[in-house]
Amino acid sequence: MSEIVNLEPRIVWEQFDAITRVPRPSKKEGKIIEFLVDFARKHNIEYKKDAIGNVVMRKPATPGFEDRPAVILQSHMDMVCEKNSDVEFDFDNDPIRTHIDGGWVRAEGTTLGADCGIGMAAALAVMIDPAVQHGPVEALFTVDEETGLTGAFELGEEMLTGKYLINLDSEDEGEIFIGCAGGIDTIATFRYAMEEAPKNYSFFRVDVSDLQGGHSGDDIDKGRVNSNKTVARLLWDGMQSFELKLSYFNGGNLRNAIPREAYAIFGVPTRFKSEFVKRYDLFAADLKAEFRFREPNFKITLNEMPEVDQVLDARTQFGLVYSLVGVPNGVIAMSFAMPGLVETSTNLASVKFEGDDRIVVTSSQRSSVESAKTYVMQMVESVFALAGADVAHSDGYPGWAPNPQSVLLEKTVGAYERLFGAEPKVRAIHAGLECGLFLEKYPELEMVSFGPTLRGVHSPDERLEIATVPKFWDLLLEVLKTVCPACERGKSRHGCTVPGCTVHDNGPVFAGPLPLRVVPRLFSRWPYHSREFDYGICQKFVRNLYMAFVRVLVQRYYYLPVLGIRRPGHSHAELYVSVLFPLFQRYFRRVVRYGQVAQRCFREEVGGETDNAPFAFHGNVVAGG
Repeated sequence: MSEIVNLEPRIVWEQFDAITRVPRPSKKEGKIIEFLVDFARKHNIEYKKDAIGNVVMRKPATPGFEDRPAVILQSHMDMVCEKNSDVEFDFDNDPIRTHIDGGWVRAEGTTLGADCGIGMAAALAVMIDPAVQHGPVEALFTVDEETGLTGAFELGEEMLTGKYLINLDSEDEGEIFIGCAGGIDTIATFRYAMEEAPKNYSFFRVDVSDLQGGHSGDDIDKGRVNSNKTVARLLWDGMQSFELKLSYFNGGNLRNAIPREAYAIFGVPTRFKSEFVKRYDLFAADLKAEFRFREPNFKITLNEMPEVDQVLDARTQFGLVYSLVGVPNGVIAMSFAMPGLVETSTNLASVKFEGDDRIVVTSSQRSSVESAKTYVMQMVESVFALAGADVAHSDGYPGWAPNPQSVLLEKTVGAYERLFGAEPKVRAIHAGLECGLFLEKYPELEMVSFGPTLRGVHSPDERLEIATVPKFWDLLLEVLKTVCPACERGKSRHGCTVPGCTVHDNGPVFAGPLPLRVVPRLFSRWPYHSREFDYGICQKFVRNLYMAFVRVLVQRYYYLPVLGIRRPGHSHAELYVSVLFPLFQRYFRRVVRYGQVAQRCFREEVGGETDNAPFAFHGNVVAGG
């Protein structure tokens, strides 16, 4: 056992430690599947395994929670297998070597596998912890998420029965995700022939290493340097001035990881040797200056090689090098619907010589907009096709469209606020999650995703922040405890003792003091210029009350920009009434219920104290007294 088992919550860290000892590369999940099945049998947990290898465990409700709706806890079994070039490690057989480094848990020279090992650990802990209060729980563990989403694509029939799904594959504590990008892979294959190496050539090997790499979705906006692009730059320059002949190229490994290392073997005429070395020195210095802020550990080395026998044919070399330099890489477009979110990107993931006649170049495109995903795929295909490669695409996977009115989202946000006294960020993510595929099979699902803080995911720098794991665990337990039958049925909460339940029947949703003298101030401070609607006085009151709170809502609830909503006074009235108003209703009554924050908001708008006049809010009408 590792030292991490002494961390809290111990039951979660014990499961995570056990998981790290089981090899689980993508498409080689046999050992972790066996581990999960043995776990279920050992603890007398009902389980089911489908044809592709997905495993689901089911645990009945704890006493007193039998009428609660079933909740699905979802994570994936496989992990990204990356290591530093100087580390000896066999991912097929060796356990991950974990250690504590300050406030983080790391692995020794390899990926940690906390993506999504810590999510698996939390789900297993729920399965065996007798102190956890919950309704029926299903824990779904999918295969091959990292390289093809195969488990989600081929999820067996009747594997899931729950209405709510919590994806445990997120990497930022304090953030709740309600949407993700879709993606597709583009594979370009160059057919080549080797030729006899020319005489009087000197050969070199150039290595690019020690880049940060990272997740090709989450980290693509951080300006991480792509090792394949960097090596290609040097080769392109050498072809222009020094009659460079390429013999070999190898860079990157995984489609969803920004490549950290790459190298090439090539030759230049011996008569140009000294001049080429001088040019290389200038090139390396320029790169170090260019990357000094975003890649402080960047390393490039040039070493002379013994003479090689063969080089790539001239036509293929031209097409390969020019396409690697020319193909787009990185962020293509930022989202206008959600500022700060990457909308569309592409990652030049790997370049591999395969067999005796093929060079395979793999890239990955992502977008939250389906048409944009198709367009960036076409951009990448066009470059490689013009270079003479055969281009194919994977089937791709859909994005997960946000549902800001989800009951599960409201319960999760409320649970976070109660536990930690702060508002979580609610947003979409550029990375791919399996949620979009689950929605295709189970369209009635409501889903959220959250987790502890991870950094350096998909690289040997992967680390898990220790202090965020207890918060992740507490939030999970609180959500499981507070999802109630009223939420499931959409009926009255009469008799429901679940804290924070906001489900009501058609009666007044709340009653409380309202400063009626605010009404004329609202008309003056929030002018409404549309002539498209003619409301009665009560409807005008509701409209202007709503407009007064829109600003607060947009600031407090980050998912509203997903809908493309702009500031009040700049949107159409129809959008106000049809989209934002229902959100206003729901969250205003919660604000009032928890501490009468509404009074404070009105004081800020109007100033001074307020009159106390009772009112009740019925659907679209406010009755004041």
